[in-house]
Amino acid sequence: MGEVRYSGANDICPPYESDLSRRNRSEAREVIRRFRALSAADQQALIEFLKQLGSRAGQAPRMAAASEGPMSGSTPNSDS
Repeated sequence: MGEVRYSGANDICPPYESDLSRRNRSEAREVIRRFRALSAADQQALIEFLKQLGSRAGQAPRMAAASEGPMSGSTPNSDS
């Protein structure tokens, strides 16, 4: 894919008869065709995956605290 440059409102929502709109419709048709070629179970799995992404869209990534890690909650050196 090429570099995306936004220069105005027509880039976000181009006029229906523009070349950009025609190209995007062509790409959308291919995506729709491929989705419909999936089994019903795979379609549902994809939908559920996209829902999970959407539910996380407004959340900032969670950063682990320095005290958290693979051994957090365990005390390997405590003998008491």
